[in-house]
This record gives sequence, C-alpha cells and structure tokens, in this order.
Amino acid sequence: MKEPTSPPAALMTAEEFAERTGFSLCRVWYIARTGLLPSVRCGRRVFFNREAVEAWLQGAPQTEQAS
Repeated sequence: MKEPTSPPAALMTAEEFAERTGFSLCRVWYIARTGLLPSVRCGRRVFFNREAVEAWLQGAPQTEQAS
C-alpha cells in the first residue's frame, strides 16, 4: 500500500509542526507520545490538527482528541 504524499489540509505533519514551532523532531514526537497535544498516527507517521496546534501555541487548553 502506497503512503499518501501529503496529509489532508486540516492536518500538519510532525516535520511541519517542528518547523512551525522551532522544536526538534524528537521534541515533537515526545509531545505526541505523552499526549501534551493530541495527535493521530498513521503507520509510522504522526499528524497534528492544524487548529489544535495554533490554539496550543496561543495557550488555549485542549479539550478534544484529534480523530
């Protein structure tokens, strides 16, 4: 099965999240693994909801899990 080349527009890859925040990929994966910010795994890839990332960066509390 071939992996999609890009995620849906509502999702941000771990690499995009790292670039947006200035965090290392290791830090981004830690954030996903510990649930500090809800994420979705698809195989080995990790995705974040773009709106949730922006809200998290602004300091808003997260109440819903990404699906």
